[in-house]
Amino acid sequence: MNHQPTRDLSPIRRRRVHAFSGFDPRGAAHDHQFAQSEARRAQPSGARLDIGPRHRIDTHLHRWEVVCQPAAAPPVHTTHVRMGWDDLVRAHWRHTPGQWLRAVVRVYAALLTEVGPRRLYRLHPPALLTALWPLLGGPGGPWLLRIYDFLWQLGRAEPPALALRRTEWVEQIIRSQQTDPVDEVVLAGHSVGALLAVSTAETLLADPRWQGLQGDRRTALVTLGACYAGLTLREGEGARRFRQGVAALCRSHALAWLDVTARIDPMCVDQAHPLAGTTEVDTRATTPVRRSARFFQMYTPARWQTIRHDKQRTHSLYLMTPDRPGNFDLHDLLYGPRPFEQHLGQALQTDHTP
Repeated sequence: MNHQPTRDLSPIRRRRVHAFSGFDPRGAAHDHQFAQSEARRAQPSGARLDIGPRHRIDTHLHRWEVVCQPAAAPPVHTTHVRMGWDDLVRAHWRHTPGQWLRAVVRVYAALLTEVGPRRLYRLHPPALLTALWPLLGGPGGPWLLRIYDFLWQLGRAEPPALALRRTEWVEQIIRSQQTDPVDEVVLAGHSVGALLAVSTAETLLADPRWQGLQGDRRTALVTLGACYAGLTLREGEGARRFRQGVAALCRSHALAWLDVTARIDPMCVDQAHPLAGTTEVDTRATTPVRRSARFFQMYTPARWQTIRHDKQRTHSLYLMTPDRPGNFDLHDLLYGPRPFEQHLGQALQTDHTP
């Protein structure tokens, strides 16, 4: 169990969350509507969430204001900034039959020659089934193959458009804190978006302007259901560069990083270090703090029986409002009054066997 020291910090009144969605061609309107629907549900924390209208900041950035009213505390105001890259996903989305065939060949050639089915199985047996799911014709297989093909490209070398977008993201994060400073800045990424959040955090923390703005405050990073193995186990230059970035973040004292996985989620390796299965992993590292979300405890039995058989849905549980309190509550983490670092001291692992 890896504990991260926490400090006694004052309650948050203003926060800014920079959110990186997963590999999804749907845009900001979809994410905003989803957030509003989840906010209307009864929150396990007892707080009330109000999500305001969506505003375009520029071509690829949108924001909306979130007001969290705890049961017995002053309200917390959070600006939620959606770091858009769905246009890059859509550019990668459409495939002709020939492109599909080439994607299948290169993805599974990489699985055989770089990742190694045996190594993947040793790391996490369900991961091998997930890797083969598109070949088996499973539900959601075409979506998964698109993700694998995108990760294949990231493993070779980061696409220039994505590198440029990350530069824009970093500039926006710095500019926002310069012109409108808040108590806490959080980078949050889900699925493939978690990989982008990680690389953005590395670039941000290395920027002298950000170091001056933050001082002795740690930047917060939460990664949800991150599919690290699809990139870190590769042999290309892009994969090597990503591993180096993760290793640098694990050594950084300027970062508070919570990595959340779940045993039921087929897209991640539950409770594993982001560099698990590689030579770069440092078993002594206390960063990131790793938490296995006990989703099976957070829903009524009837609803859980429906949820657990929908594997595509289980990958989105991190973003949803559960029926009951548990060991993970994204809305309390991102919008509630407690500073991010105070969430790191909760129980990190579980021996759940749903």
